[in-house]
Amino acid sequence: MIRKLKPIYKFKRKTALKDSHITKLVYREKEPYQLYTATSDGSVQLWLDDQKETFSKEPIKSYELHTDYIEELVYSESYFLTCSRDNSLKLVNPESGDPVTFLGHTDDVLSCDISEKHKRIISTGKDKTIRIWDLEGNLVHTLDKQTHSKQINEIKYIPLENERMATCSNDHKIKIWDIESNVCISELTSHQNPVTVSEPSPDGSILTSCDSLGVISLYELESFSLLTTFNVESECYQLKYNPVKYEISILTANGILNLNLEKNKFIGSIQCNGNNISVISPDTMVTTFDYLYEGSSIFTGSANGKIKQYTLNN
Repeated sequence: MIRKLKPIYKFKRKTALKDSHITKLVYREKEPYQLYTATSDGSVQLWLDDQKETFSKEPIKSYELHTDYIEELVYSESYFLTCSRDNSLKLVNPESGDPVTFLGHTDDVLSCDISEKHKRIISTGKDKTIRIWDLEGNLVHTLDKQTHSKQINEIKYIPLENERMATCSNDHKIKIWDIESNVCISELTSHQNPVTVSEPSPDGSILTSCDSLGVISLYELESFSLLTTFNVESECYQLKYNPVKYEISILTANGILNLNLEKNKFIGSIQCNGNNISVISPDTMVTTFDYLYEGSSIFTGSANGKIKQYTLNN
């Protein structure tokens, strides 16, 4: 099955930002509904402010935060958080625009996440350390021994009552950590290649991961057992759970593929006008995407700095 797409909005970035491509795009799922992008020049843009029911073709607001490529952009109830190749993180109140800066990493910060409930931020990257911070920018703890033997590509909070996080690395491993005790409680070793991305399900029961050769693994997080594997034969850049269906969408060099978790099978790809939406030239390739809260459409961000919104026709 192919999910057809109809382009309904096309956003064009300011000419002044034409040399930067979009690295991350997030749609805020709670009121006020907002769309943010991060770019390779170190800035973040606000494009959509649903308080005013405004779809802007130019950024409503821009935040100049980093001096280098932004690797991650996440949001919480009150803030958005970025990490960058300039070795820093920034926590920003969108209203004031005032950032809190987090310094301590000695190399590119590749991934970060925030738990406003637990008032903690986690980060990792090329220096192979895991750092835990409070929301004021203070370093609470550093895990620098027996983490991973190669760079850590991603770190994610697992949405459970007890504090846990998952990391994946070029050493082919995924590790599950108890944050309170700072102890690795499980090591998942089914991958035979660098694990590039991982994503826990919204209920914290499943972890989906993908390696550099396109092998996707699904783990059950109560027993830490491998449920199943798939091969998309293409490196994965992003995993995203559908907000209303038991599906996960996978951004690859061959397009956005949909995996039905209930049936444990692929149900097709997301296409526009008969073409996989990310299979274009490298300059225009889709680099990031996110669902709208009701799952009826998606936003995509591209290497040429453009954002598009598509409806999903089931």
